[in-house]
This record gives sequence, structure tokens and C-alpha cells, in this order.
Amino acid sequence: MTITEIDEKFMREALAEARAAAAVGEVPIGAVVVRDGEIVARAHNRRELDQDPSAHAEFSALCAAAQSLGRWRLSDCTVYVTLEPCCMCAGLMVNARVGRCVYGAADAKAGALGSLYDLNADSRLNHRFNVTAGVLADECRAVLSGYFSGLRGTDGAGCGCGADLEAHTAHAEALAGVEDTAVGAVDFGAACRRPRRVQLAIDSFKGSVSSAQAEEAVAEGVRRVWPDAQVSALPLADGGEGTLDAVAACGGEVVACEVAGPLGDCVSARMLVDGEYESAVIEMAEAAGIGYSPCTEPAALAATTYGVGELMLRAVRAGAKTIYIGLG
Repeated sequence: MTITEIDEKFMREALAEARAAAAVGEVPIGAVVVRDGEIVARAHNRRELDQDPSAHAEFSALCAAAQSLGRWRLSDCTVYVTLEPCCMCAGLMVNARVGRCVYGAADAKAGALGSLYDLNADSRLNHRFNVTAGVLADECRAVLSGYFSGLRGTDGAGCGCGADLEAHTAHAEALAGVEDTAVGAVDFGAACRRPRRVQLAIDSFKGSVSSAQAEEAVAEGVRRVWPDAQVSALPLADGGEGTLDAVAACGGEVVACEVAGPLGDCVSARMLVDGEYESAVIEMAEAAGIGYSPCTEPAALAATTYGVGELMLRAVRAGAKTIYIGLG
């Protein structure tokens, strides 16, 4: 069999699951997970029956496959699903390390593998998988459209929603995303989010570069990753070692504790917290013990940031949601 014939064979199995969903009043979407030419799990949409927002066909099938195989990594598996996966299901495929996804009908309003989003194309994620779209797309779309056409022409009998008008409305909204698949992705306008803000407080590097030079280099790196980032520098007379004293003048409480030092001994370190412990400022030069070591290259190489990690853990346990680290 060719790869096309194999894909169509297993998509028909997913379609059988979709029809099983329709039979119990669920939006007809089905999925199967295949390994070495054998189906290891199958499922259909059960959101209404289970009242579970995660009970999408492919989500349930992936969970069942992991249970069946006794492992969460599914890199040798292919997921077949009748409708393009949403962000939740595509994200699960990334986390499950699936090898491949094959879907039927595209979903212009919620599809996350090429229609509304293309999650798998984001190189920042730690896994990417192969995607094949449009296998038996017309048949997959016809099952969905036929289900909703029948729903609109009845009073709810045989639908599973009964007289629940809200459930019918939800079904109609789901259909809207399927019937528009022949149209381009819907433009919802520019995404709105809070701008990224980065504040720098960097000491000179033992005479090798000045504070201003270090801040400029770090700011350039930040902007390469986040072109729209708002980067500002905190002017300090003594660079990193003066971060806490400078910021403390604006309010907050300085907390002193012992952390691991650069040479294996404990050293005294401090962090600044606000009144509600919502945020914390950690002075990296001090917490790493750099200020306690001589200004030599071997001593600098022996310095450790383990103490910084200890302070961060203490701050998080105390309830801090934002942590600022001054580099020194």
C-alpha cells in the first residue's frame, strides 16, 4: 500500500469514531492513534457526555495510547483525526512528542496546524512533528455538516442536547468553523498583550567592560529575541553590588540569609522584597559570592550561581510572582 492508501485507511477508522460521536449527540469528530500499522487507541468527541472541556477526540486518543503503551513519549505514533486539531490538542502532540499528525477537514476558526495558527512551525518549541492535511477532507467535512444540518431541522430529538438551547447554540458555533473551511483564515486583528519590560542593572566586569558597555550588549541581545521589548537601565554608582541599596530607597524590605558561596562555604546574601512579597530583587554578584572572592580569573571561574537559585526558591516559596536579578 502507498502512504496515501494507508492514510486513507486509518482516516476511515477515525471517521467511524466520528459517526459514533454523532450517534450519541456529540459533535462528530473522531481520532485513532497508530503505531507500526496497528491502532493502539481510538476515541471520539465526548465533551457533552463527560462535561469535560478536554474530551476532544485526539486528546482522549493520545491519553489512551500513552496508557496502552505504558509511556508518555509517542514519537513512533501517528495521530489520525477528522478535524484539524485546536491549540490544546496540538500542544498535547508537542508534549507527547508524536511523530506525525494526519487530519481531514481544516478548521479556519480554531485550527492550530496551519489554519488559524501553525503551532508546529514554531521553532522555539522543543519538538516538531510531521503534518499531513486534507486526507478525506470532503468526507470529514460532510459528516460534520450533515450532523449540524440535521440538528437545525429538528426540535432537538435524537440530538443529545434535548431542549437545551445553549447546547444547540454551542453546536452551531462549532459548525461555523467547519463550514468556512474553504475560506481563508479569519482575521481577528492584532493580538493584544502586555509589552515585555526589561530593567537592567549591570556592574562593570572587573575592568574588562564598563557597566554601560555591558548593558548595551545585553539590551541588544534582548531586542533580538523580543524586538518590541521596552529595555531600561538602572543607573548605579557601584553597579551590581549597589543594586539592592539603590532600589531599597524606593521602598521594600531587605532580607538577609546564608547561601552557598563560590568556594563551598556559606556566604551572607540579601534580597529585597516588597511589603506583600509580590516581587523580589536579587543581587547576583552578591548572591554568587563574587564580591567575597579576589579579582582573579581563577576565582571568577570558581564563582557559582547556586546561591542565586537558593534566593529565587526562597522568594517563590514566600509568594513572589516577579523576580528581578541584578547582574554583577
